[in-house]
Amino acid sequence: MKKAVLALTLLGTGALIAAVAQSNKPIVVGSVGQPVSLASGKISDGNSIFVQQQIYDRLLDFKPGTTEVMPALALSARPNANATSWLFTLRGGVRFHDNTVFDAKAVKANFDFWWDDTRAGFFKSGNSIVPDIFEAYKSGKSLIKSVEVVNNLQVRVNMNSPFANLDEVFATGYFGIVSPAALAKFGEDKYGSANTLAVGTGPFVVKSWQTGDRILLEANKNYWKRGFPKAPGMIIRFIGDAAARVAELRAGNIDMIPTGALPYDTLPALKADANVKPVFRPGFNVGYLALNQVAEFGGAKNPLANQKVRLAVASAIDKKSLVNSFYGEYGVTNAYLPPLVMNWSYPKNQKDYVYNPEAAKKLLAEAGYPNGFTMELWYMPVSRPYFPNAKPLAETMAKDLAAVGIKVELKSKDWGAYLDDVDAGKFQSYMLGWTGDYNDPDNFYTPLIGPGTSKETGYNNPKLFGLLDDARKATSKAKKGEIYGQVADILFEDIVKMPIVHSRPLLAQRATLEGWTPGPLGSEPLIDTFVK
Repeated sequence: MKKAVLALTLLGTGALIAAVAQSNKPIVVGSVGQPVSLASGKISDGNSIFVQQQIYDRLLDFKPGTTEVMPALALSARPNANATSWLFTLRGGVRFHDNTVFDAKAVKANFDFWWDDTRAGFFKSGNSIVPDIFEAYKSGKSLIKSVEVVNNLQVRVNMNSPFANLDEVFATGYFGIVSPAALAKFGEDKYGSANTLAVGTGPFVVKSWQTGDRILLEANKNYWKRGFPKAPGMIIRFIGDAAARVAELRAGNIDMIPTGALPYDTLPALKADANVKPVFRPGFNVGYLALNQVAEFGGAKNPLANQKVRLAVASAIDKKSLVNSFYGEYGVTNAYLPPLVMNWSYPKNQKDYVYNPEAAKKLLAEAGYPNGFTMELWYMPVSRPYFPNAKPLAETMAKDLAAVGIKVELKSKDWGAYLDDVDAGKFQSYMLGWTGDYNDPDNFYTPLIGPGTSKETGYNNPKLFGLLDDARKATSKAKKGEIYGQVADILFEDIVKMPIVHSRPLLAQRATLEGWTPGPLGSEPLIDTFVK
């Protein structure tokens, strides 16, 4: 009882009164880490997306537990005949947390914030998802041509080429709608930080962000979805260590672990505890090893610029053994970026890299490295759905590579800086991954190896980029599958981001938590969730 009263007090007096009157409790979340930013459109990491989904609404949303689009702030999204223009009809009567009006002008202001780098004062975040999905900002060769206000409740988005999945894109957690008044008040470069917080129309309102510790949210009493959210608030604690998260869950100090993933060796303890429940999120991800192909790295010749060296790396790593050891029945390995649910997009003649150390040594000798070389390998400092515990996986790969003469220097750093350096192409090789945002292979290919990602690995293949454009324009699944098969074959040879695993992430909750429906997309708004 004392613990519950303390948690409610942290949310503020208003929430305390409402919660006690309803015999309700705030949801205490054990997150793997804090957000990079709460600035919508300026992030690409799961920690940021989870929090943003609680404070922002999007133009569209996904039905709980699925990849099916449903209305949200937009009542409808209608493309023209060839999907080069989309008309969004908006919901009226909605207000932001600061009581300003949501309308077409506000939506246009958000597009400007995300995409229009021709404006004075535009803030270009190193983690922005915009150039990954739309290939460039407005000043470049962006897939978006223009955004126009039609009337008070209609916005038209014009594309430079057909984009049949644009509705799904704007249902993703990246594009929450921000209060333009808050942007103006705090400044685009500072908005969404711990000092300025964030303002949306969503189910929860940000009350405070204690850097390195927690974010406190309070239920939006004027939420347009009447009767929601079902919890009076949320306390999002940052607990980086997986064992510590599990211990806090079993002690009753947190109610759920909805982000990242837990190592699979924690499953027996979860099953043995009657007060907690293991939860598996549907598999919809890929964890990969990226190999930087720039000609020089660190002032010296980069061996990874040679395709034979990259193939030697692929041949030296025993992927099947690694996945069997660390994931068991909850992970699979293949050579393709899209997960198994999209196997219709795989080539007809499927293949994978064969573990063969002797062949790897031969390839290194042919490439001019008979004695091997030294390579940096960066591993993530946080738990993610595809790599619940990246360090031991990195150590295992390092041992495999050492066996063929490639000496690996393992490195890591703060998560925000890690993502910044990936984007800037500062890592020779690194571990990262992707959880799908919508059910189309383009959502795996364009953000991971499209034109907007060329700086990350030095990979620039106009032929492949053209195929991605062709697939986006294709009107039949069969045609799309044929094109993506060609894309997969090219990437198999080029070895840019070598797939290691597709996993079913292990999460967990207290038995007293109700209404949580984990979907395949990595995280979800918790408007139906509450603690009994």
